[in-house]
Amino acid sequence: MNHHLKTIIKSVITEGKIERKKFDLKQLVDFIKNRVIIFFDTETTGLDPRRSFRLITEIAAVAYDTSTGQRLGEYSKKAHLTDPVKQRMEKEKQRKEKGEWPKDKPTIEDLLKMTAYHEGDVPYEEEKEMMKGFLDFVNSFADKNPILVAHNAKFDMYQVGKALETHGLPKMPRYNVADSVVIAREYLFPLLVAQEKEAKGTLNPESELAHLLKAVRPQKRFSAKLISLGQGFKVDTKHWHSAIADTEQLAGILARMIQFFESSY
Repeated sequence: MNHHLKTIIKSVITEGKIERKKFDLKQLVDFIKNRVIIFFDTETTGLDPRRSFRLITEIAAVAYDTSTGQRLGEYSKKAHLTDPVKQRMEKEKQRKEKGEWPKDKPTIEDLLKMTAYHEGDVPYEEEKEMMKGFLDFVNSFADKNPILVAHNAKFDMYQVGKALETHGLPKMPRYNVADSVVIAREYLFPLLVAQEKEAKGTLNPESELAHLLKAVRPQKRFSAKLISLGQGFKVDTKHWHSAIADTEQLAGILARMIQFFESSY
């Protein structure tokens, strides 16, 4: 392990109220490899799940056995819009027509368009049934001690927890939850900087390292956005912001990120 790596190997991998652990780079790789991982994503009507028009409009999950690369199953559903959501949408529309809606703030309709809510063949059902199905899907792997992985997991876990509580459903069991944003910020970005310093100005512009740096540091600041990481690791981001597409993209990104980590020690 080179000198620069020694300065970055202690960091936080897990987020949220589930569990916190600190790993060095190799421990992180060992933690993720040879496990069942459930990648999941939510699309919502806003950032605050306490609002009356709170709704998870889409949820998706894909399970993989990382020891074999086998895809074990998927869950993907959309929720019917509720009356509070429809009422809020009408108010937002009226305010927008009057010029009273902030230009830089997306409406619920904007969010639905961005996440392709009205497109595709994903089944629609009431949110309660959708969340029960998601919980059943995750729990079907309970005997395999799965890791749940999401991009900005704290947000997704908060949304899931609030939805389960709203409908009187059981709480999510205590699974390990890993946040790919944290992994990128605390492991990947420092590693890229360390390797760039190691190159001492001789970095090949056609190299994997140069490509990664260009994608995740477009304007002198690192970006942990899913689309930036996808471009950096050459994972298809064509349908970015659809829940099921985001889970598949995240699975590909994490797999290639782990390969990159393994090549670095």
